[in-house]
Amino acid sequence: MISRPRSLCTNTARYAYYTRSFRLSEPIISQPITTPLDQVNVGFNIWSGKSVETMAWDQLEGVVHFETGGIQHSLVLGVEGGREGSSPEFDNSAGVPTVPLLSPDPNRPFVGTTFPRLIANTIGWSFAAYALDTVKIGEQWEISGGIRWDYFRTHYQARRYSTTSFGTITGLDNAVRTDEQPDYRAAIVYKPLTNGSVYFDYGTSFNPSAESLTQITTARGLGINNVDLAPEENETFEFGTKWTCSTACFR
Repeated sequence: MISRPRSLCTNTARYAYYTRSFRLSEPIISQPITTPLDQVNVGFNIWSGKSVETMAWDQLEGVVHFETGGIQHSLVLGVEGGREGSSPEFDNSAGVPTVPLLSPDPNRPFVGTTFPRLIANTIGWSFAAYALDTVKIGEQWEISGGIRWDYFRTHYQARRYSTTSFGTITGLDNAVRTDEQPDYRAAIVYKPLTNGSVYFDYGTSFNPSAESLTQITTARGLGINNVDLAPEENETFEFGTKWTCSTACFR
């Protein structure tokens, strides 16, 4: 016999827009080590850039409580998905003057010619559907089982520029990657007393190589060597116990 279900449905929508800019100075000393310190001049390798990050996401989730043959169920059903974007620009600078090692001016204005080294744009589309049922048997046992299916697709494009002929495009990158697969979760909980439990949990998950919305593997070399890597797959096993105690326990 199935009891009349009680349900609750929620929807969460999110939008985010972030900007950032940066400039890093890497000191360089090319003079011999025997050069007197008051004659040493420090050069700079300037690495700078900016980016725009965006996200639009929506999650619809419902919880249904019902009973079958004296067994209580809490069933969670949901779908979520959205679009993410990342548009970074990496620049270099030339003609930056040197400064004396022993008497640098921390307030000197930046002087140099800044030029693009790489301008990229990555768009990611995600979708997931999931279900998790928690069954309560009597007052001491709970068993959970669930499945989640994820779809993740990215499109990475970039223009590479010469470091000697400023503004000249030397190469184009264009990479599309799609990852989709199911993940599972199961758990069993035993409550020997009302204030304590012993549990075992098992779950799987995966991390796509482009989940951070960048196929750039090294900022200095600006390589995309991991663009075709399969997702990193994970398995989790957890065994433990939880207990609660009122203030009376410590008297």
